[in-house]
Amino acid sequence: MSDIDRPSTALPGAGAHVIPLRNGAPARKAIVDVVIVTAIFGVALTAGYITGATWLGIASVIFGVGASHVALRRRGLRWRDMGLGAPRRPLRIMGLAILATIGLVVISVVSNAVLNAVFGAQPDLSAFEELPGNTVFLAQLLIISWTSAAFGEEMLFRGFLMNRLHQAFGGTRRAWIVSATVQAAIFGVGHIYQGPAGAISVTFIAMGLVAVYILSGCRLWVTIMAHGLFDTTGFVLFYLGAIPGA
Repeated sequence: MSDIDRPSTALPGAGAHVIPLRNGAPARKAIVDVVIVTAIFGVALTAGYITGATWLGIASVIFGVGASHVALRRRGLRWRDMGLGAPRRPLRIMGLAILATIGLVVISVVSNAVLNAVFGAQPDLSAFEELPGNTVFLAQLLIISWTSAAFGEEMLFRGFLMNRLHQAFGGTRRAWIVSATVQAAIFGVGHIYQGPAGAISVTFIAMGLVAVYILSGCRLWVTIMAHGLFDTTGFVLFYLGAIPGA
């Protein structure tokens, strides 16, 4: 497999070389990969919403990651090419993740405040209405947060979809902006159970995770840790009744 089919990590300002596309072949392959993986993820997620089967919502990410793995192997790519290599300098990763988590909290608070001020809407958190004081429910959510959410969603969205969308949109620096926006929108729609305001807020959070991915040098370990810490912070505060409406 030629390097021409591999995703470039040439992000705006990164100073890396953008691999040129030839005859549009890598772009077509990337489009096929994105369509298949998104369809598998979307069908499972939609089935979960329609049937009320919560496990399908969780499984949709697992199915998506599995389909992504198959797609990458077919193209001669690995998760390391998406930014998930062996973790190095774990203390630095954790430090960056903590800083990123603070940034994500700020994004969440500001976006929710703006949505409330402009549209009078807030995310629908009724799915977690039994969480305050419920230790068993908290434990379940934390397990999901660090598996399906932190690892699964970051591998699927910031790892696979963003990189393959970048290739699909031409492999240029401008394509990073488009791919980041598209994957964030898909990520937001995937959280529509929180209502329109919740989906919009989550979309902004996804863009924040894109910034973390870029600023960390396209290393998924930082976004994985930041995602897990952000979810953990929110669920613990909700459990303690510290979030309005909890």
